[in-house]
Amino acid sequence: MNPKITIIKRDSYSFPLTFKDSDCNAIDITGYTIFFTVKTLENIDSDDTTAIIQKSITSHIGPTTGQSLLTLTATDTDQTAGTYWYDLQVKTPAGNIISCEKGEFVISQDVTKRTDVPSA
Repeated sequence: MNPKITIIKRDSYSFPLTFKDSDCNAIDITGYTIFFTVKTLENIDSDDTTAIIQKSITSHIGPTTGQSLLTLTATDTDQTAGTYWYDLQVKTPAGNIISCEKGEFVISQDVTKRTDVPSA
């Protein structure tokens, strides 16, 4: 992921995540929990109950090769268009918290509202 994420309101997204050490070797994330949190600037110091999006990932697509997947649903992204802030943290099996990334999270207004083809 990039430090700035731009999405469209009410769209679904999947972001592949790969965790590597400083030598670019894959980290075994077996037993890790990944936290993804998006908040308004006003609530950035508040507890996570104020988050507009929060995900906890405990099942990974390739844990021994450091691979996981962050999935956002249309419900997750059905938020007021604007600029927010996110971070991505991991919790190791030993209980250590490591911040991996943070940045702007921009939700652009969608244009199309229909989800089905109108009947003729």
